[in-house]
Amino acid sequence: YEEMKFLPEEFSGNPTITCIFGNKVVNFLVGKELFAFVIESKELADNYR
Repeated sequence: YEEMKFLPEEFSGNPTITCIFGNKVVNFLVGKELFAFVIESKELADNYR
């Protein structure tokens, strides 16, 4: 099961990608280097959904 949501066009300059998998939220920061961090939290994952 996969669902993708997109921000409105006015937010298109945001250099981050957020993915939610189960109870994990993964944030990718895109720049000269790619940086990612994972937060494991059911409450946070549910709020992102």
